[in-house]
Amino acid sequence: MEVYVDDMLVKSLKKADHITHLQEAFEVLRIWEVFSIGGLKREIEAVTDKIKAIFDMEPPSSVKDVQKLTSRITVLGRFISKSEDKCLSFFKALKKVKDFAWTDESQTSL
Repeated sequence: MEVYVDDMLVKSLKKADHITHLQEAFEVLRIWEVFSIGGLKREIEAVTDKIKAIFDMEPPSSVKDVQKLTSRITVLGRFISKSEDKCLSFFKALKKVKDFAWTDESQTSL
């Protein structure tokens, strides 16, 4: 088991052992009162104001704006499937610092 600040990973060498390893991990968490079954019933809810902010975001108008955007995406990258592929056009825009242009490809990616 690998434990991070806000995440835990249970790994198994064999697929057949994984359920057993998960059960063992949950049992240890229950013993130490780190985890309760009630927590499993809670659904993940989207934060609508943050989603709205992304949808309402204006296209970047400068290199600095693109740098801010790419840093946000880097932070959120683990929540966005294949974020590096989807955001490649943003990084391409940073290559042309003197002749900055926000392309249709970049806008589609956004």
